[in-house]
Amino acid sequence: MLKYLTFLALFGTIAAEVVKFKPCENSPICTVNEVRFIPCKDPSMCKLKKGSLYSLSYDFTPNVTLDKLRAGFFWASETADVPFPEMHNADACQYTKCPIEDGKQQTFEYSLRLGKKLPRGQFTFKLKLWDETDETKACCFMTTVAITK
Repeated sequence: MLKYLTFLALFGTIAAEVVKFKPCENSPICTVNEVRFIPCKDPSMCKLKKGSLYSLSYDFTPNVTLDKLRAGFFWASETADVPFPEMHNADACQYTKCPIEDGKQQTFEYSLRLGKKLPRGQFTFKLKLWDETDETKACCFMTTVAITK
């Protein structure tokens, strides 16, 4: 019985890392299957501590084949997307296998260190991949997080 309870507790901790997300409106080249923040105790809204390191990964299935991709991590505000300097127009092939192939699920993995000077509060993060030669061919999702002290 103790082994069973230990297994359930461990599984619950692992499952809690899968977070709620929504695809961006203009995200025609893929389906985002699952998004994970590690560590994250509340999948409905991860609480991220300033100055800490997090692992962000997501599984996606492209519906096109592309050789080269760019990646960006943004704060999605109402007026404009504000890029994180650490990942703005980056070579996405450093974080996922390239080329991406139509119908083959793959994983994007990124380590995110939150700066200590970021404001506290709730924010919508956007992660976007796009074709190096045509930015309208994009794969994108958003998730809401709380940044704490």
